[in-house]
Amino acid sequence: MDKKKKGRESPSPKISASLHCHNSNSGSNVLITALGLAAFCREMAKQGVKPDLLLEPIGLTSESLDDPATSITRWQKFQFLQNIKRMTRDPAVGLRAGQQHQLHDLGLFGYALASFPTLERSLQFGFAHDRLAGSILDRSLRVEKELAVIEGHDNFCLQALLPLVVEYSFSTMHRLIELIMEKPFQSLQMRLPYPAPAHARLYSELFQCDVEFSAGALDWRFDSAILSDRCPRASLLSERMSASLCESMFQSLGGGEPALVRAVRQESLKCINDRSPLTVDALAERLNLSARTLRRRLAELGFNCQDVIEDSRNRLAKELLGNTRLRIDDIAERVGYSDASSFRKAFKRWTNTTPADYRSNVDWRDPLAQSPARRRQKFSRARQAKLGVLPTISSFR
Repeated sequence: MDKKKKGRESPSPKISASLHCHNSNSGSNVLITALGLAAFCREMAKQGVKPDLLLEPIGLTSESLDDPATSITRWQKFQFLQNIKRMTRDPAVGLRAGQQHQLHDLGLFGYALASFPTLERSLQFGFAHDRLAGSILDRSLRVEKELAVIEGHDNFCLQALLPLVVEYSFSTMHRLIELIMEKPFQSLQMRLPYPAPAHARLYSELFQCDVEFSAGALDWRFDSAILSDRCPRASLLSERMSASLCESMFQSLGGGEPALVRAVRQESLKCINDRSPLTVDALAERLNLSARTLRRRLAELGFNCQDVIEDSRNRLAKELLGNTRLRIDDIAERVGYSDASSFRKAFKRWTNTTPADYRSNVDWRDPLAQSPARRRQKFSRARQAKLGVLPTISSFR
């Protein structure tokens, strides 16, 4: 094992089970920007932790954070956050780091957010291009008459890292909304799925709303009338120019599919995560379209809605089979099937192989997610190959 890797804190197997996001590439190798790392580094510097101590384990330097083209994988972001959690002496570091932001910290993306005519348009654009902000928490906006709801979706099995990620994500949103609107952001309630931390009072002080812990939900509620408030810096020309450039940046990260297809993929994963019906009608409702319109628009782009749904399930299943130790029955449920038999039939149709055979032959990205017996077998094969007993180890993955 590489010495640098050996010295790091071993991640939980489930943390590596990053599910599929709204782009064309699934899993831990999906690229996001490195924006946001600098805010954590500044906050940790107050505790005497040098930035390079946090950045070197993921292959970055302090200078690389000044380059807007710097991108990282989700797995690198997980490792970075694990280092933060392990080294910090301040349990509220996520809340404080989020409040560090200025719009220019997000570069062109921050400029674009301030250029839209209303807060609703700004939020919709931001959530559709979350990877430009380096986010690993999927977020969406839902409106229920007089109530607007920002929903968080833990599609990456964050487990112990979830409080840190949520604190930073919601604190950053709070900060950016106030910067964009140039006035305080008044919200009503925040519901969080984890128990109240020791610094729970800081939530109420920062967000100025009722905060419910262990709520079985992850959302943030406010008056929907705020969504129509005008952004003081709105400019149609700036909006079009910056949005176009952001779209190019997004595609450079691997988001080359049409926006509607990405949206269908994203909502498909949310349906699965929320245990909601995964049907064309349900997806169309989530996208504020009729089922007929959704099918027609996808057809114009050369896509079939059911095919996109099935492909999203396929990619998610492969990710969980190849990067976790979950049982086949559990994976079937996580992919949206009521029983393992139906899942096996579908997987056979997608890949022409069974889930068990796929798992036995996959090139594991995370050795820690393998069984001890499998790791011993691979080590033994690798040693024999090195001694010349076997030609290669590639056949024994």
